[in-house]
Amino acid sequence: MIGRRMIRFSELVLLVVIAAKPAMDALYAVPIAKYVYMFALIWAAFLAYAGKSDAAIRGRSVAQVSEREGSLQILFWTLTYASLLYLPATRYGISIHEIFKIVSPFILYLLVRGNVTAHLRYAILALALMVIFANALLLPFDFGWVRWGSVRTFKGFYYFKTDLAYSVVTSLLLIGIFFDFRMRPLFVLAILVAAVEVVLSNARLNYLLFVLFLAFLFWRNGVSLARLAGSAAVVITVATIGVILYDSVTYLSPLDLTDINRFTQGRDKIWNVLVNEGLLKASWADLLFGQGMWFDWDIINEYGYGFKLTFDAHNELIHLLLTQGILGLLLYIWLYVCLTRDTLRRARMPGAPPVALFAIALLALQGLTSIVSSFASKTWPVVLVFLMMQSVQKASETRSATTTAGMDDNRESQPAAASA
Repeated sequence: MIGRRMIRFSELVLLVVIAAKPAMDALYAVPIAKYVYMFALIWAAFLAYAGKSDAAIRGRSVAQVSEREGSLQILFWTLTYASLLYLPATRYGISIHEIFKIVSPFILYLLVRGNVTAHLRYAILALALMVIFANALLLPFDFGWVRWGSVRTFKGFYYFKTDLAYSVVTSLLLIGIFFDFRMRPLFVLAILVAAVEVVLSNARLNYLLFVLFLAFLFWRNGVSLARLAGSAAVVITVATIGVILYDSVTYLSPLDLTDINRFTQGRDKIWNVLVNEGLLKASWADLLFGQGMWFDWDIINEYGYGFKLTFDAHNELIHLLLTQGILGLLLYIWLYVCLTRDTLRRARMPGAPPVALFAIALLALQGLTSIVSSFASKTWPVVLVFLMMQSVQKASETRSATTTAGMDDNRESQPAAASA
């Protein structure tokens, strides 16, 4: 039981699977783990949907038709996008596994969309708290650290330090939605712990994401003088920790804007090769449909010379244009537009549009220096934000219905009391 409402077993299974998502991220070295998780998610979603009573469905017949139309629209565009990804496979080669990874966030949304309840927000909250605090438990152990160049960086139970930092920031957004961005003690503690993890990850782009989250949080709370003072205290604390734990020259030198190659850590050379040897030499057909999922890797291996060990474009826009073409890029963007519109229609909570757009902005910014579409650790958090918003809306509707029912009961009891 969560709150005052009993959870059906069919729904409980889905909640457990959703909350266990960080375990899948931690088991990145076990390939079968992701397949087991997806099978469990599909089974749990089917079980949750089947567990809905026929009476409830009949009682919301008009709403059910609207819900079905929304799911069918997203399903149609997902299948269309997957088909477009498969077309270059016949010429350039691509695994079904890779296609599934790319469309997995949309599949996740479709599986859970019809099973959103007020209880779902607790499962997503548990997921977000696990990302932040379970990773923090690894701070004292070598397992959670890796040497990146000359700096020892924190990666937690993720494979890449950027995966950790991005997941931590998006988890803060999930927790913020749960608490309506009010500064509850648990939320404040999560922010402080997350700040330490982001700094220790040395993932420089995610410094910006974390600062943007703080700015968004302050904006949602009115940015009073007291809150600004508190934020300044947090920043000073984090900066102090960074100075104590790291040599300032080694730690801050990558932020030197006078050397673009040092600042981008060699990415500017990669982008230059991909644009000149890939985009500018592509035919109109290749520009429209792309040239296969690993085309950016092929160009790097052929023309990269000194950086042949680079495996991708390190930029989402360049990657999508080279591998999927303009049509693939537009379909990919359109799917996120569909998910955003559907979420805003279903989640009419105050301030919903800025929250949804902020989540998309975090994903887009992450794509400036890395590929995000092929990794669930980057795309799924955005979908979880959308689902959390819908669950919060469901909780609000449930509270309103309960309050209304209580008022009606009081009105009915008053005449009886008077007659007595």
